[in-house]
Amino acid sequence: MSDGLREMRLMFCADPLDRRRGDPVYEPEAAATRAQGVAYDPLDFEALLDDCNAVRAMRQVSVQPQPMRVVYRG
Repeated sequence: MSDGLREMRLMFCADPLDRRRGDPVYEPEAAATRAQGVAYDPLDFEALLDDCNAVRAMRQVSVQPQPMRVVYRG
């Protein structure tokens, strides 16, 4: 498929104490994701929920050159 939708990333909640990293609660799933060669990004759920700030919540999400599927696990 040439539309880039065969590519996929996962998104895990960020660690509330270090928002550049995934929440340790999801580390087993993040490790399994890495083992399968699937990339993932942390989402700052507190910024989204508490502050209603989607821009800050997505700050650590990498920009992709094409549309792709993203599965949120949180």
